[in-house]
Amino acid sequence: MPAAALLMLALAAADPVGADAPSVHGQALTQQVQATLQSRLAARGSSARVEVPPGAPEARGAGAVTFEVGEVAGRWPRPRATVPVRVRSNGRLLRTLTFEVTSTDIRRVPVFARDYLPHTRADRMRIEDAEVDMSCCAEPTLAALPQTPLRLRRAVRAGEPLQAADFEPVPEVEQQAPVRLEVRRGAIILSAEAKALQDGRTGDRVRVMPSYATQAVMASVVGPGEVEIHE
Repeated sequence: MPAAALLMLALAAADPVGADAPSVHGQALTQQVQATLQSRLAARGSSARVEVPPGAPEARGAGAVTFEVGEVAGRWPRPRATVPVRVRSNGRLLRTLTFEVTSTDIRRVPVFARDYLPHTRADRMRIEDAEVDMSCCAEPTLAALPQTPLRLRRAVRAGEPLQAADFEPVPEVEQQAPVRLEVRRGAIILSAEAKALQDGRTGDRVRVMPSYATQAVMASVVGPGEVEIHE
C-alpha cells in the first residue's frame, strides 16, 4: 500500500482531533525524510543523492506531530530501498510507515571497454572511463587494471565498472592450458607435454591429458604450468 494511504489510515486510527489541531504538511514530511537520509550519507563521505517520491498527505494529531526516520536496511546507497518512518503525536507512537526512496551516485570511473568471459586475464583487457551510477555496486572500484597476474571471476559486460571483487589470482595451472608432465618412478623421470583439464593450485590434484595418451590421468600441481605423477 502506498505510504500516503498508510499515513491516512494511521491518522484515522488516532484519537479524534479538532480542525485546529497541529498538523505537518506532506511536503514537509517528504523533505524531512530526504534531508535526514542525505545528511547520513554525507556524514559517511558518500556522494550519492537521495530522492523521496512526493505524495505524503498532511498529518494531523492531538498535539505536536513528529516523525522519526529510521535506518535503511541492507546495503545503502542502492537504486531503490525502503525506510521506516515512525509517526508520533505528543510523543505517543501512532504508526510506523514504510517509505520508498531512491539514490543515484553518478561518478566517472574506469569501466570494461567490451564484454569479457570468466577467467580472462587482466593483461588481455581494455578499459575506458565513463560516467556510471555507482549506487549499483557495493564493492570498491579500481583505478586501473591490476598489474599482478589476475583474471576475472565472472563474465562482465562492456560499461561495467572495474571492481576488486571481479578479479582472482591466476592459478598455477589453468584449464585447457598446456602443462609439462613429469612421471617419476624411482630414479627414472619421464617428461611429456599435456593439457590441463581443470584449474589447479600448488598441491592440488588435477586431471590432465598427456600428448601420448587417449585417457586423462590425475597429477599433482607442483608449480606454474607443471604437474607430476609419482608411481
